[in-house]
Amino acid sequence: MKPNTICSIGIDVGSTTLKVVVLNDRNEIIYKVYRRHKADFNTLFVEELNTVTSRFPDCRFTIAITGSAGMGISERTGIPFVQEVVASIEVVDKEYPDTHTLIDLGGEDAKMVFFKDGRQPDIRMNGSCAGGTGAFIDQMADLMNIPVEELGRQALRYEKLYPVASRCGVFAKTDVQNLISRNVPVPDISMSILRTVAVQSVTTLARGCDIQPKILCVGGPLTFIPALRDSFVELLNLDEADLIVPANSEYFPAWGTALYNREGETIEDISLLIQKLGIKDHKRKDVLPALFANEEEYQSWKENRKIKPLKRAELGSKKNIECFLGIDSGSTTTKILIMDTDGDIVYTFYGTNQGNSLRKVIEGLNGFYQEAKNKGVTFRFISSAATGYGEDLIKSALNFDYGIVETMAHLSGAQYVDPEVSFVLDIGGQDMKSIFTRNGVISNIELNEACSSGCGSFLQNFAATMNMGLSEFTKAACLAEYPSDLGSRCTVFMNSKVKQSLRENAALGDIAAGLAYSVIKNCLFKVLKITNLNLLGEHIVVQGGTFRNDAVYRALELLSGKSVSTTDYPELMGALGAALYARKMWQADKKQTLFTGEEVLPDVNTVDTKELQCKGCTNKCSILRFRFDNGNICYAGNKCEKVFFSKTTAAEKGYNAFDRKNEILFARSGEKQTSVSGLRIGIPRVLNMFENYPFWHTLLTECDLEVVLSPESTTALYQKGVGSVMSDNICFPAKLVHGHILALAEQKVDRIFYPMIVKEEKEFDSSVNSYNCPVVSGYPDVIRSSMEPEEKFGIPFDKPVVTFSNDKALEKACFTYLSSLGVSEVIFRKAFVKALKERNETKDALRDKQKALFDQAVRENKLVFVVVGRPYHTDPLIHQKVGQILSDMGVYVFTDDIFRHKESKGFGKLNIVSQWSYPNRVVQAAMEVAKLPQNVQLVQLNSFGCGPDSFFMDETGEILKQAGKNHTILRIDEIASPGSVRLRMRSLIESLKVIIPDPVTGTKTFRGYDIAYKKEDRQKTILAPWFADFISPFIPALGELAGYKIVNLPKTNTVSAEAGLVYGHNEVCYPSTLILGDIITALQSGKYDLDDVVVAITQTGGQCRATNYLAQIKSGLMNAGFSNIPVLVFAAGEVFQNDQKAFKLPVLKLMDIVVYMLLYADALQQMYSSTIIREKKKGETQHLFDFYIDRGVEAIRRNDHKALLSLLEQAVADFNGVDIYDREFTKIGLVGEIYVKYNNYGQAHITEWLRSRNMEVVTPPIIDFVMQYFVNSQANVKNGLQKDNLFKHCLSPIFWKYMNDKIRKVEGIVKSYRFHVPSKSIYVKAKYASEILDLSNQFGEGWLIAGEVASYARQGIKRVVCIQPFGCIANHIVAKGIEKRLRKFYPEMNLLYLDVDGGMAEVNLQNRLHFLIND
Repeated sequence: MKPNTICSIGIDVGSTTLKVVVLNDRNEIIYKVYRRHKADFNTLFVEELNTVTSRFPDCRFTIAITGSAGMGISERTGIPFVQEVVASIEVVDKEYPDTHTLIDLGGEDAKMVFFKDGRQPDIRMNGSCAGGTGAFIDQMADLMNIPVEELGRQALRYEKLYPVASRCGVFAKTDVQNLISRNVPVPDISMSILRTVAVQSVTTLARGCDIQPKILCVGGPLTFIPALRDSFVELLNLDEADLIVPANSEYFPAWGTALYNREGETIEDISLLIQKLGIKDHKRKDVLPALFANEEEYQSWKENRKIKPLKRAELGSKKNIECFLGIDSGSTTTKILIMDTDGDIVYTFYGTNQGNSLRKVIEGLNGFYQEAKNKGVTFRFISSAATGYGEDLIKSALNFDYGIVETMAHLSGAQYVDPEVSFVLDIGGQDMKSIFTRNGVISNIELNEACSSGCGSFLQNFAATMNMGLSEFTKAACLAEYPSDLGSRCTVFMNSKVKQSLRENAALGDIAAGLAYSVIKNCLFKVLKITNLNLLGEHIVVQGGTFRNDAVYRALELLSGKSVSTTDYPELMGALGAALYARKMWQADKKQTLFTGEEVLPDVNTVDTKELQCKGCTNKCSILRFRFDNGNICYAGNKCEKVFFSKTTAAEKGYNAFDRKNEILFARSGEKQTSVSGLRIGIPRVLNMFENYPFWHTLLTECDLEVVLSPESTTALYQKGVGSVMSDNICFPAKLVHGHILALAEQKVDRIFYPMIVKEEKEFDSSVNSYNCPVVSGYPDVIRSSMEPEEKFGIPFDKPVVTFSNDKALEKACFTYLSSLGVSEVIFRKAFVKALKERNETKDALRDKQKALFDQAVRENKLVFVVVGRPYHTDPLIHQKVGQILSDMGVYVFTDDIFRHKESKGFGKLNIVSQWSYPNRVVQAAMEVAKLPQNVQLVQLNSFGCGPDSFFMDETGEILKQAGKNHTILRIDEIASPGSVRLRMRSLIESLKVIIPDPVTGTKTFRGYDIAYKKEDRQKTILAPWFADFISPFIPALGELAGYKIVNLPKTNTVSAEAGLVYGHNEVCYPSTLILGDIITALQSGKYDLDDVVVAITQTGGQCRATNYLAQIKSGLMNAGFSNIPVLVFAAGEVFQNDQKAFKLPVLKLMDIVVYMLLYADALQQMYSSTIIREKKKGETQHLFDFYIDRGVEAIRRNDHKALLSLLEQAVADFNGVDIYDREFTKIGLVGEIYVKYNNYGQAHITEWLRSRNMEVVTPPIIDFVMQYFVNSQANVKNGLQKDNLFKHCLSPIFWKYMNDKIRKVEGIVKSYRFHVPSKSIYVKAKYASEILDLSNQFGEGWLIAGEVASYARQGIKRVVCIQPFGCIANHIVAKGIEKRLRKFYPEMNLLYLDVDGGMAEVNLQNRLHFLIND
């Protein structure tokens, strides 16, 4: 090469690997390297730079960097950063121009890009879950004890696929272990894992886009595992030739970065760069207190902590022994413990299963036989018990005497350590259990159902990535000075927090200590949701191998403020408990044992194993039958015991009401085979159809239309539809809808009927409302947008808006729809009467059929479980056979329908606002069960990601707790986990058998927050949470006008955000968590006189969860011990569930000034946003903004709106006078949930970040939030949700004119601002929105988001960020849900959806924002 040639270096530092590519001046690759960095990328990076400069000594270099860890390096050294997907697209454009889809699977992120000619590439990245990425495949290979390459080779030889949970590495582990323990061949397991990855990628990334060839596969996993490509080919029905693995596919981002960098070349001085990389800077953002002050403290702590050594005796000290044998066959390890009749422990064994638990048990027992033989000891087992994951298998194979559910085993182990134990915490390989005890008996059990971040295997994996053994890891953590704060989110996202710490130069010890904290935080606050640590009592015992790690042990002590005890072998507690149980049972009846130890141990390799297919129901489980030499038979893989059951477990069967419920709803006799009109109307068997189908079926068939119901849900039906699911964290019942719509299309129906039902019939007198959850009512819009049934299948898709809350409105809506299909009025009226009758009869049938049986079972003291949830939890695929599993165990199972009677008193006393129809039934059932004897228990089914439940769950639990009952929650979603369901249910049933019921002295009914706002409270100071910089400062002044003293609380910070997590439920909306944290931190700060304050919160009413922030705040205040402080609600309309009659607002006096204040604030905000980005003198704009805010406050104090208007004139002149850079700035629209859109902390400061990148951020005016009232009330009158009376009819236009006059006045002043963009009228925005979705979507921001995006598009703003709290149910529908339709109408638009919450790493957010900037 010629001297002084300019070469281009592209570097990609990903989550697990470092890639370097060097191009010469003709863009040919002259050097490339791919290395795993094990979190130590600085060193490797420097090594590679040195290699490159020594290889090409005469060249000069330009350099750019990409990748999730590259951003940190770019910030430290100033190397230009390129977003990785943008870099990959660069390569596709230059080298593979005819690509249609790019699939890129990385270490922990997955991306898909769709290319269309002449349009912005459409980019998708995985959101909140890293199931189905490279790191996930690595974890699975580790588990199977084979390298990844081997897993890929084995998979090519597979014969049969098995279901594996894809949502999460940890649950997949359970499934894979299950397969291993059933001796399923390795090739089958390997391919099942890869299939799972493919399904997960398509579910989370396709979101309604068709994955069409030519498809480029990029990234390590797709490059190096051909079998993974095969599973994509099968899943998407492609030809082999459609998937292309380009040369250098694993180098795409690095290669693209080198290409991209060619444009604006700056020559780097490499040696200077290497110097910069060597500088350590000590600015660390989030650090936690060190675990120990110094090494001495650590040593003395080690000597003094409460550890009770197990009582051991050397084997051989007694020559002839009789002993008890306990085996704990866990999910990842096997533990054996043998104890003699004196209570001395003579032998223990602990080993990793390596995928075959029976083999491990036999290895352990052989070890004991061998040692006894060597030492000349003769022994006899006189009783034996097995517990844990493999209990059934071990018990059958070895003919053990007893099986004991693991929670009971752990408890007796803990009582050995401390007879007065009050709380047991057991953190195992991938599950955590906590047991609360009262009087020596289990009072409550909590297990992690849905997320296993913070289990033992998670720490093990981390130690492995950092190349440390567990003991080094422990020591480094205990001596670390600045432990990193890594949050408590999922394992995979902790990875990104770890990277963030590394990018801030944290030492490995700091990270290790941070992980120990995370494990405990996650366990206490997230999984067990313990707000008040005093509930744990003074006697805490910990067990499980994880507590061998001193750092975890110490973190628990520091966070709980209590001393903790354990034994010197915490991991053997389950086996110890089993041995103690065997001893107890033997002492009771001295029965002859079946396993003396003289029998021949079975040979694992010759167990007679047969694969059977169960045909008992639509699940069609594949069952493995093991037949052992001792004649025992054991089955594995069955979800229930209807057909196959091991003979040791058969009990008398109970009753399962779910079967009857499905019959009553869907087995409709007298189906008219062909209708006169010949029209076949398809109805999907989903969501609210489990409530309303009998009504619709009767109505349509009586009108001579043929009704076609989609088939029962199956896994295959679900997987067909996943490609069009828009939101990966929406609940499973919603994801299922897509499969049902496809099934109807296959049934060749003429039309699909899927109405939008905003309200159900109001059932309970004292409940507040009967809305449907936004997901239930709004989903038809999502289906129309993401699946396009008319365009794709030519089937008209009917989604009329209907309400069941008012028969007149219902009749009107039904007639409007049916008359459009040519049904005459006479026929319709008759049919409607019959349909109403059918609806009522169905309700009675559901209630009365069970009632008699229920009363009898309660009388006869049978175990009765009321299983509550949603109507659609009756779908067998959704409820995962819970009814069957329970009735197999002899339980009588009933549904919540038995308590559906009008008269219900309790709702008024609760904190929660009973706003949603279906969740109200759960609360009603809890109030009824609380009054019944101890043999009646409640089990709640909860769909993962359910919005309403997150607000109702805690209180449902409280209602039951006050009656001395357990609140058992079963988390269910697409991943069938019958194992964990059975374990929980069995623990519950076993512990109910031993619980001594406290004599119930006159049942206590649940008391909610009973401090009302009284007359004398008017003098008190009102504490208002900080909302937005351009609104909040005016609130105290308005309060003054109304005669109240209002004080703004300080802005949110990390401390208050943490407090919100501790005292609130962890899955409620992020704004609710932040506000609760702000309030509690303020009350704890000592700045306010607690007897002289009132706490204030807003309330929206309607379908959104914001109506219930009030309840979350009340229960948080109770948890934090502030239940004597009155709570006040600010609401535009009616106030729900809060007694505040004493609070009066002079509406007429305030009306003018409030409207002008909002308009003034909007104008200031608009001028501020467009000036700050252009100012030459830093700080000038901010100064002006603050000045006019302060002046505005004074004008409002005087109630002088004229002064406000003249201030605004001056402000316009002043902002016009700021000295600016005169050039084009890129505009980015910011829409989304109101709090995170306007609140800096709530949006993780993305507005500031975008401005620092020279982007002009435009937010919609807040006045629109008020103005949508006009559109909404018109829509509601039309849909029969509101009555249209004369008063409203006349007032609305007057009020509209009143508002418009003011808006025009302000517009007249602001239009002389140099960058002014006039705002569209709300009716115009509504018209734009109505093309995208129905205006009955009025929850959250409702249809306004679509209206705003549309008006930005028409203004020529091509980039929009839609920001929402993680898991916001409204935005599943009105934002992500309609993305495809928005893009169809506005193809130029580059839309980015961001979820924010406390666990988001900045790296991830900023990485996504780079898309918008770089495109």
